[in-house]
Amino acid sequence: MSTLYSRYIVLGARLFRGKELSIMTFAFALASLCFVLKWEYQGWGTYTYLTLMVLWLTNVFLLSGAFVSNDYHDIKFDYINKPEKVIIGNELSRRKAILTQWGLTLVGLLLSMAISWKALIFFMFFSIVLWSYTVYFKRTFIWGNIVAGLLGAGFMLQFSLVFDLKAMPLYIYSMFAFIFVMLKDLIKDLVNYYGEKAGGVDSMPVRLGIRRSKQVIMYVLVFFVLLWSIFLIYYFQGFYLAIAFILMLPILLFVKVLRNADTRTKFRRVAFWFDLLTVYGMVSMFFLKI
Repeated sequence: MSTLYSRYIVLGARLFRGKELSIMTFAFALASLCFVLKWEYQGWGTYTYLTLMVLWLTNVFLLSGAFVSNDYHDIKFDYINKPEKVIIGNELSRRKAILTQWGLTLVGLLLSMAISWKALIFFMFFSIVLWSYTVYFKRTFIWGNIVAGLLGAGFMLQFSLVFDLKAMPLYIYSMFAFIFVMLKDLIKDLVNYYGEKAGGVDSMPVRLGIRRSKQVIMYVLVFFVLLWSIFLIYYFQGFYLAIAFILMLPILLFVKVLRNADTRTKFRRVAFWFDLLTVYGMVSMFFLKI
């Protein structure tokens, strides 16, 4: 029995992207602490904690549904890129997969309704964009990466909407989230290059080639570093400023790994390093002037 439960746990972690949900939860906890509970929103109490819990669950259910939808529509690509990890059609029927997706999305929207009508409208739009991304945009040139970035920015802006926060650093971090999620999506296209090319996906690596796509990532990172430097000088001070600048060092390590990447295994390593870079960026919220 325990072996059966363990098997279901492993399958659930793969289907619902345990690693991605963990990163989302970490980002949610940091943003909640630094923007909602610690900085701008002074009227917090039991109601705020409950609201944050419901808001987190809303994100978990909507993203989990999106991950199932992504696997459902990417079966033929996954059989090329990672045939040993395909769940839908093997461990889970296509019919059950689509029912799971809609069930998770519905629960997420019902939870958002418990927060406020504004949250319900926001997450209805958010879930529609998520679905559109998995079904259509992710297969288009540039637009898939841009829409993914907008979803990342929306993740940060939900705190402004739900708690009525008017904090410029929150808006700036939303812009940073746009850049990082867009780059993460582009790196994912590099990892899945051969499957997307065989399946006729018009991603940036397929259209421009791997070398030019790597150059685009580096140019965007240079732009980010310029914005980040201005942001640091304005919103950080003293010891915290020095620590925040140290957080830029992983970017140099990432660029080195990216420049040497030319195989699927190496691009997976690039994706791993970029996840670490993203976590470093999240941690920087702790060092804001407060």
